[in-house]
Amino acid sequence: MTENPWLDIGPLDPRIRVDDRLDRLLSKLERGTSSDENGKDAALELIDHLLAVVRKRHGLHRGRQRTECLTVERHAVWMLWTSKQLEPVLERAQKALNHILAGENQDAQRELEDLLNKPDELLSEIQRNKAKSPRKPSALSVEISTILKRNLDQTWRDVLLELERRVGNGVIAAVNRTGDEGVIIYNTGELDQTGTSKTKPFSLATLPNKVSTLKQELRDQK
Repeated sequence: MTENPWLDIGPLDPRIRVDDRLDRLLSKLERGTSSDENGKDAALELIDHLLAVVRKRHGLHRGRQRTECLTVERHAVWMLWTSKQLEPVLERAQKALNHILAGENQDAQRELEDLLNKPDELLSEIQRNKAKSPRKPSALSVEISTILKRNLDQTWRDVLLELERRVGNGVIAAVNRTGDEGVIIYNTGELDQTGTSKTKPFSLATLPNKVSTLKQELRDQK
């Protein structure tokens, strides 16, 4: 690909909304916390946040400067996917993307890698992904939010104890733990081909981050 003029992203500024959103997502992935969505959606979300920062650095508005945006976005995807000499933010994004891909099934991984090799198709996929209705929170997220609404000062361990008390309530199937380590098994609200409720594991190692994120979301709603 022909090199295009490039403005270094530099340090992310938490006072800038798009910077803060990208930094939060990268930090979440760096802590080993993944989204409840599937890996492909998580990767598209990551790339979309990165491109928002790239447009901001170039002073571009997607709605008013579509052609210019496509030029820098295609170049950013190319750099993210192929470049070995990355500035810090791009390097963080590349490592996070690798983290997401590592957890993907092979078919979804091949599909995403194919998109990354075709910037125009990837950007179209991101647009389609954004056009979808807001993602529904997981059943576990809803359950934790319900607990937190009673008292936002609860610690994650308080939440864990309450989840243990809710085992068998239709959402929490089991909590298997030794101390602060273990897993929460919850019903997703979906049925498999045999009509049996699907369950999903959630590592206790990620519960502190989950509780912190949901607390902030609840505070933002006030």
